[in-house]
Amino acid sequence: MQTMQIAAYVSSLVLVASAARFPRVTSYVFARFSLDVLRLALASVAGASPWLFLLDGVLLMAGPAMLASALGLPSMPFAAFGLGAATIGARLVAGEQWHKLDALYGAALFTVHIAIVASAAASRDWRRRVDLSSVVLIVLAGSGIAGAIVAITWPERWDAVNAGNVLSRALLCVLCLFADNVEKAKK
Repeated sequence: MQTMQIAAYVSSLVLVASAARFPRVTSYVFARFSLDVLRLALASVAGASPWLFLLDGVLLMAGPAMLASALGLPSMPFAAFGLGAATIGARLVAGEQWHKLDALYGAALFTVHIAIVASAAASRDWRRRVDLSSVVLIVLAGSGIAGAIVAITWPERWDAVNAGNVLSRALLCVLCLFADNVEKAKK
C-alpha cells in the first residue's frame, strides 16, 4: 500500500473526527472510508473473476449515490448509473479488456460527480436549505471531479489522486473546526 493511500485513509478519519457536529458529513465520510477499506480487502483476493470486479465496481460507484443521499438529493438515479458502470466494467473484465477499466470508472465517476453538483445547484429545495454540511459535501463532490480528471489524464498517478483527497480533506477539517469554534464563541 502506498504512503499517499494511507494518508488518504487517515485524512478521512480526521475529517470524521473534526466534522463530528455535522452528522451528514460524518456519516458520508465514514461510509465512504468503509467502502474504500472493503475495496482494499477485495483487491487482495487472489483471482480475477468478473464477479469480484463487479463487486469492486459496485463498491466504487456506491460512494456517489451515498453522497447524493447525504445532500438530500434522490440517490436512485446515481445508484442505477453506478450499477450500470459496474456491470460494464465486469463485462470488460470478462472480455479481457482490462486496459479500458480505469477509463470507464474514471469517466463514470467524473460524470456522476458533475451530475450531483448540477442536481444540487438546480434544486430550489436544496438551495433553500444549504448549510455548512452541504458546502462540505459539495466540496467533496468537487474533489471527486478533480480526482476523476487526474485519474483519466494520468491513470498511473493514483498518488496524485490521493494527494488531492488529502489536501481537500485537510482544508475541510480546518473549515469544520473553524465553524465549530465560531459557534462556540457566539455562545
